[in-house]
Amino acid sequence: MKILAAIHDLMFSSKVNAAAQGRPITWLKRGTKVVDEVAREKPDVLLIDLAAPQLDAVNAIREIKKAGASPSSGMSINTRET
Repeated sequence: MKILAAIHDLMFSSKVNAAAQGRPITWLKRGTKVVDEVAREKPDVLLIDLAAPQLDAVNAIREIKKAGASPSSGMSINTRET
């Protein structure tokens, strides 16, 4: 199973690592490349942070679907106030 993650939140990232139970995860350092990386990697699962800086996650998902890719997608957003 290929997992691609575009997550900015470090706390959530550690939870994703634990939940993956040793399965390899490709972490995107720059969310702006998510559409290209999905096309290249062809992941089974895409985890995307809706609040990641420099990433329009909703538009990226639209572009991915328009291109014909169909990984299972999970989205996260941090809503706590700081």
